[in-house]
Amino acid sequence: MCEEEKEYSIMDQPPNVNTSKDDNNKRRKRKSEDNKEEDPNAMQQEENKNNNNNNKSEPKRRRGAKKQTGAVEEIEETLDKLNFEDDYEDEHESESIYAAVDDDEEQEGDMERDGVVLPPDHTLVQEEAPTEEAQEKEKKRVWRPGQSLADGEVLEYDPSAYHMLHRLKVEWPLLSFSVLHDQLGFQRSKYPHTVSLVAGTQCDSRHVASNALVFLKLSNLSRSSLSTHSDSEDDESDDDDDQNLDDEPIIESKSVKHPGVVNRVKSNFLKPEIIASWSANGQVFIWSLPNHIASLADPSCGLATSPNAKPAYTFSRHTDEGYALDFSPLNTTKILTGGNDKKIYMLEYDNSTWNGNGGAYVGHTGSVEDLQFSPKEENVFASCSSDKTVKIWDGRARDRSAMSVTAHDCDVNVISWSKQSDFLIASGADDGSFNIWDLRNFKENNHVARMKWHGAKVSGIEWHPIEAPELVACGEDGQVTTWDLSLEKEEGEEGKAQGAEMDFEVPPQLLFVHQGQRNVKEVHWHPQIPGVIISTAEDGLNIYKSSNV
Repeated sequence: MCEEEKEYSIMDQPPNVNTSKDDNNKRRKRKSEDNKEEDPNAMQQEENKNNNNNNKSEPKRRRGAKKQTGAVEEIEETLDKLNFEDDYEDEHESESIYAAVDDDEEQEGDMERDGVVLPPDHTLVQEEAPTEEAQEKEKKRVWRPGQSLADGEVLEYDPSAYHMLHRLKVEWPLLSFSVLHDQLGFQRSKYPHTVSLVAGTQCDSRHVASNALVFLKLSNLSRSSLSTHSDSEDDESDDDDDQNLDDEPIIESKSVKHPGVVNRVKSNFLKPEIIASWSANGQVFIWSLPNHIASLADPSCGLATSPNAKPAYTFSRHTDEGYALDFSPLNTTKILTGGNDKKIYMLEYDNSTWNGNGGAYVGHTGSVEDLQFSPKEENVFASCSSDKTVKIWDGRARDRSAMSVTAHDCDVNVISWSKQSDFLIASGADDGSFNIWDLRNFKENNHVARMKWHGAKVSGIEWHPIEAPELVACGEDGQVTTWDLSLEKEEGEEGKAQGAEMDFEVPPQLLFVHQGQRNVKEVHWHPQIPGVIISTAEDGLNIYKSSNV
């Protein structure tokens, strides 16, 4: 983003179609030879851009994020200047990019096996056209972060790898966000889509007063015109969808000033107007903002929304800042908080106010990094810590955990408790790995699966809200990976993509690798739109649906 730019913008990749639910079942049964019939092209990127703001320090995990553009006005003025941009100025420009590889080369460059689509990785191609002899020899090669580019090689990507891809550039990083439950229905598949979020800013130390909770409604998110058409449940609506391909996405926003940098923000899925936020000043704020949510859904409702709204409750018993925060999915009156002071507290709503007077849950010897309520047991929750452990707690016992394992050989950053298989927990760590744990046999060194793909710390992980074996993870290496843990390598099958040269193995469980963001911090599935993933990083948010899920 240029130094002169001072606006939010969404860079809209040409939109797409979605696939039917039957595709997931087909993908699990697909033989390796079937993959040759598929044509998901490799995601390609331009060469790494020069980093603006060279005079600013790199952000820490969530604190001290550097400024992305020029000086900031008040947050309300900034939001007034939001607008969408399109990476493709017109349809012909999009077609010229897509036509950079002709049909024959496109077939030769296919990179899918057992549903593994590598397009969001990148593809290396020579800038100079190769000879016919070299064309056979110089096949496309899959690129991973950390690999160097040879002279004359560039990174590109193919938008047809996505059914939908939209990118939101922001003036200040929004390194934590939560999807807001809306009234538009569940399991919706018809385009264009609408997504509502609440996010927290990370302004630098010179602009602390500009920090805010930002409510975003992103609508008219169309499918990509370059995506491969496939049979789907809503084929009859495709003609209607096509009418929206050239329409611009729309952004609507509200804001509330926030005391200090927002380390993490969570919304109550059952009551989205109830929001909790961790501040870098060491306090946890609970907000009740029904007017902001209602006016975001319907701008004509006429409800007053003040940017100076105050928190409904402030919790100050932690002695240090923190990041761990979770609402109970079973009881809207319970919130968990965990801090760098190694303590966990449970806040409860009682007699028209929040009560945080209960004692701390103690047992961790390092900072509490993440918390997850059980999806089935109201008084049970899990925690992870920089002390390398994952612990299971009975909320009625504060002096010790019920179960504990050393989950990794380094800091454990994130955990996710499966909503569909409530005995499974995933944990992500500093070494780029994530482990899967079965609570029915929760013991040291007894994880049921271990995946080591990311080249830097895993900063986010989340089970699919409906498809039990699927999950998404993100890392500070700029990758967002989608996995299906039910897939296994078939006998005699090579762990490499068809038609591509790779010097590394591809796990059969890896479905999709999305790239293009810098230092990804959080990722979430949209719980009401199947297959849609939202990720946030230093340079903004991405909203996408891959072509193979």
